[in-house]
Amino acid sequence: MAAEPANDRRVAPFSEKGFYLSELRDRTIAIAVPGDLLCDAAGLEPVLKDLEANRTRVILISDGAEALGSLAGSEPLAAGEPTTLAGRVWRRLGQNLRVGIATLKGLAFASDAPVLAVSTLAALACAAGPTDRLVVPLLDARRGELYAAGYSARAGWETVVPEGVYTPEALAARLTTPCVLVGEGVALCGDAIAARLGGDVERLPPPEGNARARYVGALGVEQLERGAWVSAAQVAPHYLRRAEAEVKRTGQRFEPAPRPPKTI
Repeated sequence: MAAEPANDRRVAPFSEKGFYLSELRDRTIAIAVPGDLLCDAAGLEPVLKDLEANRTRVILISDGAEALGSLAGSEPLAAGEPTTLAGRVWRRLGQNLRVGIATLKGLAFASDAPVLAVSTLAALACAAGPTDRLVVPLLDARRGELYAAGYSARAGWETVVPEGVYTPEALAARLTTPCVLVGEGVALCGDAIAARLGGDVERLPPPEGNARARYVGALGVEQLERGAWVSAAQVAPHYLRRAEAEVKRTGQRFEPAPRPPKTI
């Protein structure tokens, strides 16, 4: 009997371009290019066409407005331009942490500018304003838990209770009064925490108890003045609680605390 032909199990050669296109399909990315480099955009045009065919949404950022418009095929938007589209673009960068950080890193690499990382909880705490109370920002972490921390406003927003994921009972055990609870978590667990503390507890729910861009800016300026900045290569999103896929992969529910930036 004639032998049957063996199955052809040859593996296709690795394609770096194919790999990145598969990773970026149906995603949003940001590309930052200095204006002087954008003027010679012959190398960028085919990349943008490949990404468009790949269903990858691209936010192109540059100070070269004329070349930018030619590449994009439409009138570029100024960062502060109060249009509906501009609002959607910048909201998307703010709401998607990974896209926002990718944009930030692109801008920092292009300009060699320092990067300042500001905690969401610290920015939320600033809504309490100047106060002698312990400031406790609360965000809904679901599963009956809260993202929370404790800060001393009079000590330059020094961290008193470390950022973490807490049950209301575990958090109350670490707090002292007088304190002020800030944020969306007030409506969820404010009464339960106040009952356990049994002391002077103030509540500041939204809209007053919301993080604002000006709070992020103020904390960033304070860090810059201390020289507590990092390079673009060192920046990465930090999530207090890992995604389920990461938990299964690492066996650890929470991410380790990030190393504090070196003071330059």
